[in-house]
Parts: sequence; C-alpha cells; structure tokens
Amino acid sequence: MRYWLQFYVVVNLGSLASTPVNIYANTVGDELWKAFAIPTVAFACAMVVFLVGSPRYVKRRPLGSSLVQIVRVVFGCLSRCPPDLESQKRTSRGGGNLVP
Repeated sequence: MRYWLQFYVVVNLGSLASTPVNIYANTVGDELWKAFAIPTVAFACAMVVFLVGSPRYVKRRPLGSSLVQIVRVVFGCLSRCPPDLESQKRTSRGGGNLVP
C-alpha cells in the first residue's frame, strides 16, 4: 500500500508541475517539441520505476466484478431512499433551485 501511495503522490506532483514547466518550455523558444519532450521523459522514468517495483506487488486473483458490486450499491441506495422527483419538479420551475 505504501508503494502505491508514493507512486500516486509522485504522479500527482508531476501533473501539478507539468503546466508551469510546459508553459516555460514553450515560451523560452519557439521550439514546441520541448513542451512534449519533458512529459515524455518523465513518463518514461515513471514507467521504469513502476516496472522495477513490480516484483514487490501483492498480486491476488479478482474476487468478482466491481461493476456488479457498484450496480448493487446504487440499486440498494435507490430502493431504500428513492428520490422525491415531484418536489424537485415543483422547485425547479421557480428559478432552478432543486433544494426544497
């Protein structure tokens, strides 16, 4: 779990830094290839780190379909707390406010 957390933190930091770095790379010269080369190199480095760490992952067989579990949760929620569509229709006519 710790490795995945670190991986996602690095990915998010990279995406956060990519916009200013790409803007700077594009404005330094008229060579647009720099703005594409920086993320490509960063992605390649991340892929190497990901593949090197692969033997450390815990690999388990799937226990079922996640989609089936999501559908069960959604239908379970809707069957216990159905939305009150009539009150939403009444309040939405008077200015778009859906809160009764």
